[in-house]
Amino acid sequence: MSASFLDEVLEVTGKFFKLPLDEKRTYSRDENRIDGYGNDVIYSDRQILDWNDRLYLHVLPESIRKCKKWPRLPQNFR
Repeated sequence: MSASFLDEVLEVTGKFFKLPLDEKRTYSRDENRIDGYGNDVIYSDRQILDWNDRLYLHVLPESIRKCKKWPRLPQNFR
């Protein structure tokens, strides 16, 4: 991958995370699933929590890609 492509990926994902919370929640992950917007999954009450927002998307293989979790904004995200 070219450096310019990676720069564009960083720019576009940054724009996604600057969107209003309601817009980001449109892509929230489903219960017991990884794909989508949200926080880390909590597996136990002893787990140390790292507060963050994340967007986890499968790309390949296409058979497991969840397109409904891919943001429409910013428009060039997809």
